[in-house]
Amino acid sequence: MWNGELNPMLGKIPEIREIDAYLRDVTFQRRLLGCDPDEVRDCLAEVARRYKAVAASLLPQQGQDWQLQELRERIAQLERENSGLREWARWYEQENAALRAENTALRAAQAQGGLVYYN
Repeated sequence: MWNGELNPMLGKIPEIREIDAYLRDVTFQRRLLGCDPDEVRDCLAEVARRYKAVAASLLPQQGQDWQLQELRERIAQLERENSGLREWARWYEQENAALRAENTALRAAQAQGGLVYYN
């Protein structure tokens, strides 16, 4: 907890600490029957402005989170494709090895004079 809040990460945001300090230092001049309404409105407007600035600064991070999620999904897709390509490469190597062995056997038979090729 930070200042009675449930999210301790708030205390790590400098702007939030500044708003907290601002609110702790706020004093209003007293009139005979209460506070000056204009001062209270100005204070609330300043707090709102500061919170809007914090929220605006966090929006690009949310966009980055969205981009990171897209990148993770694309990487997962590429990994699946890569896995398929590895399987195909194994099959290709097996087939290629079988063809090379057959070619070697044919050449050996041809060298012994046992095979004739027709075009």
